[in-house]
Amino acid sequence: MSQMTLKTPSTGQTGSSPLAWLSRAGFGIITLLAIALFGWANPVFLTFDNWANLLQGSAILLIVAMAMTLIVSAGAIDLSVGVALDFGAAFALVALKTWHLPWQAAVGCALLGGGIIGLLNAFLILVCQIRPFLATLGTWFIASSAERIYTDGGGSISYRRMAPEYHDLAVGTVAGIPTPVVIVLALWLAAWLLTERTLFGKYVRAIGQNSEAARIAGIRDRRTMLWVLVAASALCAVGGVILSANLRQFTPLAGQAYLMDAIAAVFIGTAFNRLGRVSIAGTLGGVLFLAIAALCYILGQLGFISWVPEYAKGLGMSLGDAGKLVSDFWMSYMIGMWSFSFILRFFDLQRILTVLAGVATVLMYLFINGSPEHMPWFILTLGFFSSAIYTSIITLGSLQTKVSSPKLVNFILTCGTVGTMLTFVVTGPIVAASGPLAALHTANGLYAVVFVMCLILGFVSRHRQNNAAAESH
Repeated sequence: MSQMTLKTPSTGQTGSSPLAWLSRAGFGIITLLAIALFGWANPVFLTFDNWANLLQGSAILLIVAMAMTLIVSAGAIDLSVGVALDFGAAFALVALKTWHLPWQAAVGCALLGGGIIGLLNAFLILVCQIRPFLATLGTWFIASSAERIYTDGGGSISYRRMAPEYHDLAVGTVAGIPTPVVIVLALWLAAWLLTERTLFGKYVRAIGQNSEAARIAGIRDRRTMLWVLVAASALCAVGGVILSANLRQFTPLAGQAYLMDAIAAVFIGTAFNRLGRVSIAGTLGGVLFLAIAALCYILGQLGFISWVPEYAKGLGMSLGDAGKLVSDFWMSYMIGMWSFSFILRFFDLQRILTVLAGVATVLMYLFINGSPEHMPWFILTLGFFSSAIYTSIITLGSLQTKVSSPKLVNFILTCGTVGTMLTFVVTGPIVAASGPLAALHTANGLYAVVFVMCLILGFVSRHRQNNAAAESH
């Protein structure tokens, strides 16, 4: 049988150019700067326990994102990862509570539950020849209905007397490292080796790039796809084990909360792969990049405006004048949002985003270091120019895929919400130690980080190519 070489994108421009190297190195530098900034603001941030807690809190999302990465690498999409997680949790809890099986057997039952979802997907896709999007959507409807029926309308299944060893899968430690972190690292290493260093991984990518060519080249695409679907669902079931072990219960449809974030992580991660393809490492990078961008902007904005009144009062302003500065900022912010909804259509989104972030950084600096009589003008202008930054980041993120992805919006907003919750956690100790001025300088630094990230984004952003491709069709 003749062999066919499956072509991959040339690395001459995308992988080896100075700009490509700068974009990847720049991302790492910005990440380190952001970590250093948070560490300076609050020394607890750099502690081992804090990082372990952060990874522990993101463990389930990372597992589901890895499963989605495997599916997307094969050229498909899986909307049933949430119910695969649910089935893993449900089967484990039933095995423990109803069947009184050992905790090891309960984990095995969880994998079986996830595998059932994968087999149902495989049947619909490979046998019934239904497109993956519709097939997995159908699986979601079927499985979610089964969850509601089994729990009499959606009630939780609780089991407080589970084996301590099972509970430790979520709250225990291994050599001082939280067990969920150990599980995630082990799964990530296994997934990376499988997708990047084995023949099976090459088969999966070949199918994802061109299934017909892969079939001609002798790759058994149907069998490979079967293993991909089952493995991805079983991987999600591991997330269900951690969730049920942590909560000591199963809640129907709880896994659906991870679907959009997992999809967003996978597709954003492609922007940081030199070949522009889906990868395990890129997925983790996508999660980190979005988290940093959202946290920096929200922390910068709210950390600034929250302490402006205290700073202004320290300069001798009355409470009314200090409050007016805040109201002026938000009034100008609203005007800016309305204005830029019209202005942005005439400019390249990444370039004007960079300009806005740079101007906002300078204006915040002038406000902090200017005289009191000029502060109202600086804060009015700052509110106007910073109004379009966050929405532009969201829009630009959704344009990194060939088809604009509104799914990314939910993920960025989630990260922004986390930033909102951390505002006083980060700035409070700074104010207590050094006063409101130090908090404003920190906010200014965060705005500067956003500016540099937007600048670097110009080297990796795919919105121009995707827009051109869309217009050509």
